[in-house]
Formats: sequence, structure tokens, C-alpha cells
Amino acid sequence: MLTAALACAGPAPFAQADAPVQQEIYVSVSGSDDADGTKEAPFQTVARAQQAVRERNRDMTGDIVVYLREGVYRQEDTLVFTEEDGGTNGYYVRYAAYPGEKAEISGGRQVTGWSGYQKNIWVADVHGVEYVRQLYVNNRSARRAQSEYKIDAVELFDIPGNEYPYDGLVATDKKYAQYQNQSDIQLHFARGWKSYLLNVEEIKEGSGGSRFIMQQPAFRAAEDDNSHHNLDSGHNFWLENAMEELDIPGEFYYNRSEQKLYYMPRADEDMRTANVELAVLDKLIDIKGANSNQKVKNLAFDSLTLAHATWLRAARVGQVNDQAQWMTPDASDIPVEPGYAMVPSNISLDRA
Repeated sequence: MLTAALACAGPAPFAQADAPVQQEIYVSVSGSDDADGTKEAPFQTVARAQQAVRERNRDMTGDIVVYLREGVYRQEDTLVFTEEDGGTNGYYVRYAAYPGEKAEISGGRQVTGWSGYQKNIWVADVHGVEYVRQLYVNNRSARRAQSEYKIDAVELFDIPGNEYPYDGLVATDKKYAQYQNQSDIQLHFARGWKSYLLNVEEIKEGSGGSRFIMQQPAFRAAEDDNSHHNLDSGHNFWLENAMEELDIPGEFYYNRSEQKLYYMPRADEDMRTANVELAVLDKLIDIKGANSNQKVKNLAFDSLTLAHATWLRAARVGQVNDQAQWMTPDASDIPVEPGYAMVPSNISLDRA
């Protein structure tokens, strides 16, 4: 969660509070996008206010100020700002919370309807969500259910006839072979300055314990002995995202097949009244000019809270990273140079 003061500057260093104002546009969670955007008849969405700005910012005689009244503005899609959204003639387009009020732009979905499940675990229905990696309860971050201690990978193994040198690893405790929804489980290795988040395909019981068959090609990228701090037998990991590990207050587990979210509340949390936010949007705001000659200029954001964005790619295919958060790319990634992609940001500025 971030309270932002951000500006894409042109010749002027920053939007001036005492600059003349050409127009004020108002947005309210109780407004209507069919309204005219005045204080008395505000719009309902930031996107509608953005459209109104584009109709007024070609030849500005003062700042255009978009005031967000108190409330949470939930985004179903990324807010994209281009060179068409900034100010002209040295003036700014400013998006700001209305003075004395708190306005939040959120990439999250509120989760309600909690009921007791068993012991100290509560459950709520969550439909239309593929993965859950970030959850906030009363503005505090919760964590995915995980093992409390690292688990040793005593052996790497291969399956004859498969194309990769190794297909999985072995842990001595046979209990993991009984875990449910095994393809949702991830193994988290911390090796030197690298962090690996590897997806499990299946866990089978064998003579040496539980045999974890891992998703490729991420597992191959992690154990590749041509790289620094590669994964090997004798290394250890945390097992994450398993219902069987939901045993510490502040942990959650999302059952994708049932579309149910389970949570063990902390001592000071009452799930009948708690505000629970599930992060669903990967990128909250994208500010991007067309090219180096068409940059985003004179656009400012002030005293707005930006919250509840996530990164779901790491749940779909895992993550094998390198220095400075470079990572082995998946087909969905944009390579920054051959063989590498960058971990994306929830708020990005490019040519601005």
C-alpha cells in the first residue's frame, strides 16, 4: 500500500498548488459516469474522469484538477496514461484526494461472507479468481500457508525417457504425498542472492519418502549447474500454498478447485467485521509515452493511496530469478535481452 505523490514533469519541476485552475473534475464512488463531473454531480470512475480530461487539455489556460472524494476506487483493468493525458502550455493535470478526505485506488476485491470452518479457521467463497498470492486483513498483509521449517531435498531424480536431466526431488517425510491439490503447491528455495518459486505437478510416495515431480522448464532452470547458486540435493525449501500447512494465525489458503478462501485470523481480528482485500490486478497504473519524442508530461498524482496489486505470473509458472530481479522468461514475458526478463512493477513509468 502506497500513498503517492508522483509527477511526470515537463519544463516545470512539479505541479504548483497555487497555479491557476482551468477546471475541477469530481469523482465519487456514489457518482455516475453519466453525470457531468461537477462537485454536485460527480463521475463514478477514474477512467471516466480521464476521458473528460482528454476533452479539455489540448490548449490549457490553467491546471485541470481531478478530485477523488473519499472512498475506494476498485479497478478491473489497469489505468493507462499516455501522452494524451498530461497538461499543456506549462500547466498540469492533477489527480488528487479531495482535501481532508482519503481516496484509494485499488486493484483488489473485497472478500465478505466469512463463516467458521473448523478450529480457528474461517472460509469464504471467492468466484472468478484464478490465483491468490496477496491478501490483506484490516490493512495488514497475510501470508500464504507454508511450512514453518525448511524441508531438505535429499535427492534429485530423473524419470527415464524424459527430456530433462532431473524431473523432481525427494523429501524423506512421506506425508507430503497425501497433501491435497498438489499442483497448487510451490516450493520456495533461497539460494545465495537468488530466490526460486517452483511449481509442483504431483507428489508420489516412494521408498525414499515423498517424490515431488516438478513443473518444467522452471525446475531445469533452477537446477542448471551452469548458473550461480543452482538448486541441488542437500538444499532445503519452504513448502507453500497447502491447506495442510494452514496452522499459524495470519495465514491463508485458496482452494482453486472449490473457489474457497481459508484464513486463520490473528487474535485481534474478528472475521465478522474484518475488512479483507484480495489483490487481483497485476498492474495498477501504467504511465507510458509513445516514444522518446512523445513523452507523458505535466501529469501529477497527489495524496492518493494506491493499494492491492499483485503478480500472478509467479503462481502460474513459478519464478527463477537472477541478480536485480532478472528472471528466466516464460512465453508471456517480455525479454529485456535474450534469455532474460524483468520482474514487472505494479506501477510503471516509461518515457514519462
